[in-house]
Parts: sequence; C-alpha cells; structure tokens
Amino acid sequence: MRVVALIVGLSLFMFAFVLGGEPAHAFDPHTAYLVVGSALSFTYVAHRGALWQALAVGLSGKTADPETRAHSVHVLKTLRSAFMSVGIAFAIIGAISMSRGLDDLATFGPAFAVLLLAPLYGVIFGELLIMTAMRRLEVERD
Repeated sequence: MRVVALIVGLSLFMFAFVLGGEPAHAFDPHTAYLVVGSALSFTYVAHRGALWQALAVGLSGKTADPETRAHSVHVLKTLRSAFMSVGIAFAIIGAISMSRGLDDLATFGPAFAVLLLAPLYGVIFGELLIMTAMRRLEVERD
C-alpha cells in the first residue's frame, strides 16, 4: 500500500508540472546529483558507515532492534537536515550565478533552474523521503 501511495503522491507532484508546462522541466540531473551527493557526503562525514545502515533500515521497512532503530533515526535526522541545508545553499549559489549572468540568457537560465530546483530537491528528498522513513522508525519504536 505504501508503494501505491508513493506513486500517487509523485504522480500528483508531476501533474503540477504538467499544469505549468512540461514535466521534464522538473528534473535537472546535474542539480539532483549535486544535492543528493552533497547531502550523502556530509552525512557520511558525520556518521561514517552508519549512514548506509540507517538508510537500509529506514527505507527497507525491515524491523530492527530498538537500539538500531534509535541510532538510525539519529542518522536520518542528520541526513534530512543536510538535504534541506544543501538545497538552500545551492539556491544561493544559483542566485549568485544568476546575478552574474543577467546580460547573458545562456547562463541566466541554468542558474535560475538551480535556484529553483535545488531547494525543491532538498524538500523532496529530505521531507518526503527521509522524514517518512524517520517517522516509520519512530512509530515502530513506540
């Protein structure tokens, strides 16, 4: 049932882009790579190998002992914060790049896309994916 709900949620999300133009505009692989890669890297620095275990426990839905769940929630909170922070940081970088390219539309457009899409990806991954996994682990703990 979770998979169906996820598919419905993502479909409605993409429908918003259909209403505004073209769904392909919602995905920029370079920005997505930067946001995801940076958030994972910063979280790995903070928690080392526990990141991969926390992702496996949180996203797979496997039950684990209470101590592992509690530690996984702690790591996933760091990852969620990293996604949000990286999204905002890249938005600022996009704004700076935009301001430097005001006279050249070839550089203005991609910078504007980074400005808008980086925080969107931060929210999608941090709030919709990681927060959901955290909450599931917290509910199992109670």
